[in-house]
Amino acid sequence: MLSTYIGLVLNFPVLLRKSQVESEFGLSVIVLDMIYTILSSWALLSIAVLFGSKKMKLIGAVIIIISAVAAYYMWFFNVVIGYGIIHAIFGTELSLMAESTGYKHILFSLIFGIIPAIYFLKKPVIIKQCYITRYFWRIIFILIAVAGFNIINHHYKSYRHPLDDGRIPANPFGVAAHSYLPTNWLVASGMAASNYMKNKQLENRLLDPAERFDFKPIVNLDDVYVVFVVGESARSDRMSILGQQRETTPLLQNEKNVVAYKGTSCNTVTKLSLGCMFVRQGGVEYEGEHAEQIVKEKHIFNFLKSQGFSLELFAMQAEVGFYNTVGADSYKIREEIGAEASRDKIAIIDDYLLVEQTKKSIERHPQGGHIVMLHMKGSHFNYSSRYPRNFAKFKPECSGIDGNCSKEELYNSYDNTILFTDHILGSIIDLLRDKKALLVYTSDHGESIDEGIHFHGTPKNIAPAQQRDIPVIMWASDSFLKTPQLAWGFQAAKRHHKVKKNVQHEQIFESMLGCLGYQSRNGGIRPENNWCRYRPEYLVKMQKSANTVVK
Repeated sequence: MLSTYIGLVLNFPVLLRKSQVESEFGLSVIVLDMIYTILSSWALLSIAVLFGSKKMKLIGAVIIIISAVAAYYMWFFNVVIGYGIIHAIFGTELSLMAESTGYKHILFSLIFGIIPAIYFLKKPVIIKQCYITRYFWRIIFILIAVAGFNIINHHYKSYRHPLDDGRIPANPFGVAAHSYLPTNWLVASGMAASNYMKNKQLENRLLDPAERFDFKPIVNLDDVYVVFVVGESARSDRMSILGQQRETTPLLQNEKNVVAYKGTSCNTVTKLSLGCMFVRQGGVEYEGEHAEQIVKEKHIFNFLKSQGFSLELFAMQAEVGFYNTVGADSYKIREEIGAEASRDKIAIIDDYLLVEQTKKSIERHPQGGHIVMLHMKGSHFNYSSRYPRNFAKFKPECSGIDGNCSKEELYNSYDNTILFTDHILGSIIDLLRDKKALLVYTSDHGESIDEGIHFHGTPKNIAPAQQRDIPVIMWASDSFLKTPQLAWGFQAAKRHHKVKKNVQHEQIFESMLGCLGYQSRNGGIRPENNWCRYRPEYLVKMQKSANTVVK
């Protein structure tokens, strides 16, 4: 009874809205979602029963009340309860929380949460004292729930085939987990707790470059926006802005304030690259026979957060272990973004949704001093499912997932992903034109596309060069370049590009600080690792300008 109440009654408006999303399989997915909502509550309560009737009733009452509180915002404000919401609740002053809670919310929580919870607490629940009988049946119920989830997930997967435009929807099971009570707030709470614990561990374990070196900005950065985009499996040699004969990056090529480099990744797989690409050179060590990667220092985003920047992260992947180290004020992974898209009647989930997330993030921080970090799905195989049909410029494409495609088909599809990436970066630039903004894009690693050698992930010491071939692209707004010190640095980056030097992931930390006008007098920013290093004559001018910096 309780599982049905939480699963169907409290989720009813969300189920109703989702049923109105026009798709070829909408009704079937809704039926599966309804079963999922009941089954998830049932599984939680079945686990709670293992601890006895009193604890089960207490846990059940808590689930009812919290779910009712969350349901109010889901019903009347169409809010997706995710990590950002949970983080905001625990990070907001009580006075501000009180301002967002009115009598309607209290009345709603009373009717749909507190009264049902009291009824549940008072209702007699008899659990047999025989431990064998009690645990046997409860474990059977839990196993039934697990089997039910597997069956649901199996049916969900049948709806993930490529749609008419070639793209693949987000996993409906993951979307359901982030869409419905009680799993949405439980998953978000788990992410928030994991984020808190991870950052506590990092505080004690990782070295802080800010404590070893002095870093000082010579300009006021309070009104600056930084958007850092992490691509996926993108190669520099497939970008026309970096020499590819095909026109795969037309928008970037027509931007006047763009600098593009060929680069080398620090590793060949996403998880490892995310760990090593944002720390100072020397901040990662490789130990043991298999060169296990050990991160020793905090990365660039931790430093910028300590400098007063706010930070929000949006990802079309789910590298939560890394996202928890960023120290973001809030972050959303693909499933939560998919849940929002489903709420807004968007059936197809692709990287373009990151543009809308960027727009909303900027609107939430109108004064600047803000960082938006994006993690794309990019050019990850299956390539043809990463872009809309109107970006299928190069044909024939590789439309299968079994690898039975010619080299030409693979490259055609891959180049189409680069074309779509160019469109996304161009759209983000359009959002930043009237801001004092810096955009940085790079890929986590490259990709092998050849006979007998595909994809990425080969150990870095023996990996083909293509798996470590990456682009690094920077764009600055006109307003950003009106500040002389920042303009000098950007001009230095352009000169660095003209001599066609290859750059590395390990230089991102010091180069970002250099491009934002930071200086270090004791080796924190090494000239060879700073793309925005200044000419000697500029240093004299900058030292004079440093007297005007906002302390």
